[in-house]
Amino acid sequence: MTLKEARSFSEYKLRELEFSAKYKNDSDALYTLSQINLRLKREANKRLENLERHGYKQYAYDLATTYTKTAYKSNRFKGIEITDPKDLRRQIRQMQVFLDKRTSLVVGQKEVEKARNKKKESIRN
Repeated sequence: MTLKEARSFSEYKLRELEFSAKYKNDSDALYTLSQINLRLKREANKRLENLERHGYKQYAYDLATTYTKTAYKSNRFKGIEITDPKDLRRQIRQMQVFLDKRTSLVVGQKEVEKARNKKKESIRN
């Protein structure tokens, strides 16, 4: 599964998969949720690590790590350890939201920082 495919699943489709996996014992639905989770986890954790390496721990980073610290007491999203369809769906949505944020990238963080500095300068003048 590609990253684009994994990111394209809507909340509605994720809930359908969760329902099928949980109440219909559909192993294919659970497998699909797991595959989406693994693909998004790889990208999300890579971005989190990159933001940490560059010293950006606000905006999207803060949003993502607030969730992971609450859920797992960690700064990273989990992979195959999650087997409950509801937990998989929740984490997938959190990762989709994080990955959709411009500030999940170092470039986005720099743009926001630049805009903030520009705004501060205009206020001072």
